[in-house]
Amino acid sequence: MRDENEMIDDEGAVRLLEPLRGDPDVRTVIDVPRAMAEGLRRRRLRRWSSGVAALAVTAVAAGGGTFAVAAMRPDDPLPRPTPTASARTPSAAAAPVGPASCAVTRLPTAGVKKALATAGDPSGRWAAGRLYSTAGHPTKLVVWKDGAIDKQVAMPGSDATFGDLNSAGHGLVTAYGAGDHESSYFYQDGRFTRLRGSDVSAGALNEAGVIVGGRTVSADLDMIPVRWASATAAPQPLPLPASATNGSAGDIAEDGTILGSVSVGTKTAAAYLWFPDGTGRYLPVPKMRDGTRATSFVGQSISNGWVAGSAVLDTADSSTFTPVRYRIATGEYEFLPRELGTAARISADGWIVGEGQFSPVLVAGTRAVKLPPYGPTSKNPGEISYDVRGISADGAVIVGYKAGLQLTNDPLMWTCR
Repeated sequence: MRDENEMIDDEGAVRLLEPLRGDPDVRTVIDVPRAMAEGLRRRRLRRWSSGVAALAVTAVAAGGGTFAVAAMRPDDPLPRPTPTASARTPSAAAAPVGPASCAVTRLPTAGVKKALATAGDPSGRWAAGRLYSTAGHPTKLVVWKDGAIDKQVAMPGSDATFGDLNSAGHGLVTAYGAGDHESSYFYQDGRFTRLRGSDVSAGALNEAGVIVGGRTVSADLDMIPVRWASATAAPQPLPLPASATNGSAGDIAEDGTILGSVSVGTKTAAAYLWFPDGTGRYLPVPKMRDGTRATSFVGQSISNGWVAGSAVLDTADSSTFTPVRYRIATGEYEFLPRELGTAARISADGWIVGEGQFSPVLVAGTRAVKLPPYGPTSKNPGEISYDVRGISADGAVIVGYKAGLQLTNDPLMWTCR
């Protein structure tokens, strides 16, 4: 067994192959690159590169992530200007001590059995997702406030999905239109305003209303990173480092720092930061737990100077994912507990929530708190999975959903004290 959990079930495989565009409840964040790139467009922050084939998946074990990706190796990674960074075991002072207890509730769905919660906000008061028909097709978008339905609204396009919310209850929705072209929309009080730009996918917004994402620029789905100064502004390309040709922006912090990834053509994408002063830099490549230099770092989310993500080690037939937390100010990586699985979302205090193996896990400092499962449980890998989509700034509220081959999907909110 690998030193990390071999955690990718059938649900996770579909999630990573989301460019094939099934419903997101059967997922996310492997080509290894093109599917990950498209995963970002349907979710907040994912990886970028190119090419897609078939995915072979290993059995599930415990703690990090290993899955087979035979015959899908991209070209050599994009050269990084920064040296390898060693990860360290986090100290108790690195992030506040975690909660004493957590509870889970199913968000109301007005009698609809199948529903998803795909976005949460920093205050923990708002969540958003979508409702499905009895035939299993998405029919409406839904917004919750303080655990109750605030609005049910018609979709602005096909396969519409909420990707992010801020504490004003404003959000981002991406949908498909004529010719299967993507458009993104700004949501406010039950109304949608289409963002300017063609073939754009907005992934995240902050409290100031600044929006980031990507714009497709070729038939091969190559993308460039873009930023909207507001919901009414035109998208502005973010500068790419020398030699890079593709990229996307997946998340934005409250100070305006943007997390994304860039690549050269079809080569492996590299995590990248754009700073408010107009400068940018690659994130260093971390080491694995055994000291082996990772192939790459995949950034998932950013908040208050923290970046959550995974150190990735590629071999000829598999990829191993180790969850880590990166502190921008110090340039240091910290290994996170294996049971976290993937480091999905990060709070302003550095708390991180991941999808775990059988239920989500919250990490604060060195402490891992297993979040309570909802409804039926299973010890059979792949039968039941959880998709974590948001965490509040204080780490006390987590939003996501439960999925399973024999289950209707349940939109969930965890509240911790």
